[in-house]
Amino acid sequence: MFFVSDEKMLDHCIRWDSYHIESPDRMTVILDRLKSCDLLDNANILPSRSASVEEIEIVHTRDYIDQIKTICTKSIDEIEDYCKTVEDVYMNENTYDLALLSAGCSIDATLSAFKEKSVVDQLHVYT
Repeated sequence: MFFVSDEKMLDHCIRWDSYHIESPDRMTVILDRLKSCDLLDNANILPSRSASVEEIEIVHTRDYIDQIKTICTKSIDEIEDYCKTVEDVYMNENTYDLALLSAGCSIDATLSAFKEKSVVDQLHVYT
């Protein structure tokens, strides 16, 4: 089993709604449970890393990426106003960087799992 995480991801929170289901507490509870059940003892712990913009462009347009990056430079009130225009999305000033971090972790965990199963040679991965 492969595992990758980063405590920086706890910075992804909604600043204007402390009752929203997406909160750092969810990640904290999951990590605590994994540790208390010793589920990580035999895991291959991978280092965290941020995806490159080029990797993100495999699935998102550069305009969209730039839009998210720009929104995250705004004030919390402006970010909240933007989030109200899209369904069930929230951001803060850390969201852009944390999205890159999350994507990089996901990419590496997936590739590690494929390599472990000797399937990666059959895939065409563009980075």
